[in-house]
Amino acid sequence: MAASQEPPPGEDSRRTHAAEIADALEQEIGAGTIPPGTKLIEEALAKRFGVSRGPVREALRILSRDDLVRIRPHLGACVPELTPKELSDLYEVRTALFAAAIRLFTLRLHNGELSEESIARYATFGKDLWAAKDAPAEQFARLSQSAARFIYKHCGNPVLHRHAERIDRQAFLFYVRFAKQDMAHRQRFLTLSNMLGQAVRMGDADLAASLAQKLGEENRRTTYEQYRALKSTSEHPQKDEFTPPITE
Repeated sequence: MAASQEPPPGEDSRRTHAAEIADALEQEIGAGTIPPGTKLIEEALAKRFGVSRGPVREALRILSRDDLVRIRPHLGACVPELTPKELSDLYEVRTALFAAAIRLFTLRLHNGELSEESIARYATFGKDLWAAKDAPAEQFARLSQSAARFIYKHCGNPVLHRHAERIDRQAFLFYVRFAKQDMAHRQRFLTLSNMLGQAVRMGDADLAASLAQKLGEENRRTTYEQYRALKSTSEHPQKDEFTPPITE
């Protein structure tokens, strides 16, 4: 048997730095600190994080796998700027995957395929969301995203899980900045989520999937309308370059 090949010296450290940089940039993209349309300059990012350009380049590749960053030959990396139609299409796919995951999760729950720990964790999401109904937009959005990711993870279909999380990461960037600012939407979201939770607890997989579809459509409609309005009034600035602060 051939001996396993050792990674080059410093390779593990480079990968660790790349993952940390990718996580930091994802947080800033999600918060809108780095808005859509922004170019990401490797040299500036390397100075900010105190690394060479290699880990930065790898971090951008990591983000590009989920389309959080797009790398264009000879032009570099940028945060993608979606059209309202592209955003609507993204949510359409996300909604279909969420409804499918809810259906599978409900069946697994009532077939006794989930651990007691998982069942107990699922039960807390509804309470946590209602408790945070007046919380800041990003906090509330992250709670709802955590609930969705829990469903994906425990639906029993690893392919669905992988693709749903990828789509969810893209959709979240717009969701937290637009839909969750709308308190009327938040109330509709909570009402539908409560109905969905009841359907899951009853074991009605068809009803749960139908309500998940309605919940996803509510998210799509609100995010799309607010994003389209912002684009049409040109209030959403499009920057040419992002120069991050340099930490001494």
